[in-house]
Amino acid sequence: MCREGLRFSAIALLIVVALSIPTLFADGEATKFYIYGLRTCPHCHKLYDILSKNFGVDNVYMCYIKEHRDCYQRLWDFYKIIGFEPVVPLTIVIRDGVAKAIVVGEVDDVNFWRSVASASSTNVSAVNKVPVYVGKELYGYIVLRNRGELINFTKSMAPQFFNTTSSGIAFVGRFVKVGHAGRAEVTRLESLLTLLPETVLLALSDSINPCALYIYVVLLIAAALSVYGEKRAIMRHVTSIGLSFVVAVYIGYMLLGLGLLKAVSVLPLYAPIASAIAIGFGAWTIATGVLRKSRSIAKGFVLERIPRASLSIPLSFALGLLVTFTLLPCSAGPYLLFVTIAKRAGLTMAELLPLLAIYNTVFVSPMIAILLFMSSISKLESVQRFIVSRGDVLSIFSGLLLTALGIYVLLTYG
Repeated sequence: MCREGLRFSAIALLIVVALSIPTLFADGEATKFYIYGLRTCPHCHKLYDILSKNFGVDNVYMCYIKEHRDCYQRLWDFYKIIGFEPVVPLTIVIRDGVAKAIVVGEVDDVNFWRSVASASSTNVSAVNKVPVYVGKELYGYIVLRNRGELINFTKSMAPQFFNTTSSGIAFVGRFVKVGHAGRAEVTRLESLLTLLPETVLLALSDSINPCALYIYVVLLIAAALSVYGEKRAIMRHVTSIGLSFVVAVYIGYMLLGLGLLKAVSVLPLYAPIASAIAIGFGAWTIATGVLRKSRSIAKGFVLERIPRASLSIPLSFALGLLVTFTLLPCSAGPYLLFVTIAKRAGLTMAELLPLLAIYNTVFVSPMIAILLFMSSISKLESVQRFIVSRGDVLSIFSGLLLTALGIYVLLTYG
């Protein structure tokens, strides 16, 4: 009888264990992960592989922000809610139809994902809270008033899992920051390198600018004629005047780029729109080259100030700043397109600064080259004659390059 009792107990235990097996693995099967990412982001793909392997490929979805305008808009809206610079990957952890957690950055610890997925919903006075992590560190909570708002928020953040569409976030709650997390350690060197060819080509299109080069060479000639003495003293004066002008253009153009980045952040400019502007600007640049028309604002006003600027480093610097902002009709197209595609990459402002510096270095490189290789007034006059006689060709080439880049960005990012 005792033996029969033990046998019955063993069978019962086996049945309990068998029934418990699905429960042990229920978290992995019931949990879904919605990732906002980039094709050029290795951290995004590594995270996708980790989650697919451990939770099932059908439970993981990658929303590419470059290919899908709605994904980009939702990502941008979410980061505005939590007051964080946009980075990828961003992952929404969903179980039982609601967001259980939101994680900024790549985390390769599977136990972390299991823990946030299986955590009990935190309800305090009927308030639903979704924890937001930066890496594995708690950053704050998305706070909603009831489960209905939580469901709507979840559906708007991960519409593909619910067979719905969403271009914006259904959010009527608030965000409470409780953590002290730093930036997610999502290194974006790959994204920067991916954007480098486009950056250089757009800057090159911008740098082939007869408007600026003509004024610059006239300034150098005026500086050379304003000094009497031996050749070395003349060249030293010309170099100081030229460098102050170039530095001013570089600083002014950097400030202009930062302003455009901020403007695009506040009022997102979609790549197709920026591409259309660039293509139209390229066509206009070609037309002005064919018709031999100037695109510079107040060219006569700037030229009148060259004699005084050629005598003084501060005045030359001031002239460079003035030229920077009167150049806008000459160079708005390439710069605007660059700023748009750079910002769409999801990089922070700090990460965009190296690209901006590279762009402006390429932009002023023709001026630096002229300064390095000029050896006499006659050389400068030859450059001036070349710009005057071939300015239309330079404009046409610049316009063709910009138009081609605009079409490329439209097809790639549109």
